[in-house]
Amino acid sequence: MTYIVITKPDCTFCDKAKGLLTKQGIFFGELKVNSKSDIRDPQMEILVARMSTFPMILERRADTLKLIGGADDLEEHLLHNKPSKDLFDGNADARQSESDELSDGERLFRNRYRKMTADELALHDQIKSQANEMAELFYQVAPINKGHVPDREKGANVQLAIRHLEDAVYRAVKALTA
Repeated sequence: MTYIVITKPDCTFCDKAKGLLTKQGIFFGELKVNSKSDIRDPQMEILVARMSTFPMILERRADTLKLIGGADDLEEHLLHNKPSKDLFDGNADARQSESDELSDGERLFRNRYRKMTADELALHDQIKSQANEMAELFYQVAPINKGHVPDREKGANVQLAIRHLEDAVYRAVKALTA
């Protein structure tokens, strides 16, 4: 799951939304526009058609987009849809094991994670942080700004690159927590 934050210049609510996501360590892409008419992606256009304020926040799950709304809507959404905590941090709950090892049956589609060392937690955080930086670079390849609209193939390639990046991070974290 990732988020797309459609922003415009000098927008305090846009800054608030980006700050909320950043504070919680949630991956997001930013689409900078000067007005709603600068949005050229047909799926995004349909979702944000009824919105008149910025930011416009979308949630992406696999190949689908869902409109969250503005900054206040995002705050409410995050309050009720907290990302699950997949890593051991402090006292274990039903998903986290006190053990450093998992049985073979718990490895493939596991709903429990082994206890991680401080170095492993730091590596996990570094992987996620650098993935966010890489995603920001990808979004610069096909920006949608006034006067410049990327062709469909270029935009599709960037979306595919983001999906591959998400998959690579997922696989690396899965290997790390195995």
